[in-house]
Amino acid sequence: MSFPCSVCGELHEERPAIAFSAPHYYHILSEEDKASLAILSEDFCIIEHGDQTDRFIRAVLNIPVKDSESNMEYGVWVSLSERNFEHYMDHFNDNLEGETFFGYLCNAIPGYENTLLLKTNVVCCPADKRPQVYPHESQSDNTFVKDYIKGISIEDADRRTHLVLDKM
Repeated sequence: MSFPCSVCGELHEERPAIAFSAPHYYHILSEEDKASLAILSEDFCIIEHGDQTDRFIRAVLNIPVKDSESNMEYGVWVSLSERNFEHYMDHFNDNLEGETFFGYLCNAIPGYENTLLLKTNVVCCPADKRPQVYPHESQSDNTFVKDYIKGISIEDADRRTHLVLDKM
């Protein structure tokens, strides 16, 4: 599927997913703390702060794009409780499809204010796909959650995509 970008005018084969390489809380660590406190892989991140351990998994959050068959796809990180994190990690290669965990969104999404720590449900997909993230609709006063509920225009999706790509 290709789309004409309303920002740059070029024809792209498909809108790229906006993927975060780590949770926000990993990025704000010093290089020394990353080496001594954190473990980061493609799908898991653990940060140990002495008396507190934060656990994150990588997942996908889609915002519908109106008048389009596509979504604005974000590869995000979500924090889970110790119990849910251990269960997910222990069964990572199994089919957990349909299992649901409570979590907090742990990325600052460009173009939005206040996306850190939004309450979410994380729903497992078949073993070869990352879980899907669904923000709690009770937070509908948040612009990101409003866009998740109502969808965004194609122009908005293009603009948000370029907001990230232009920083790279």
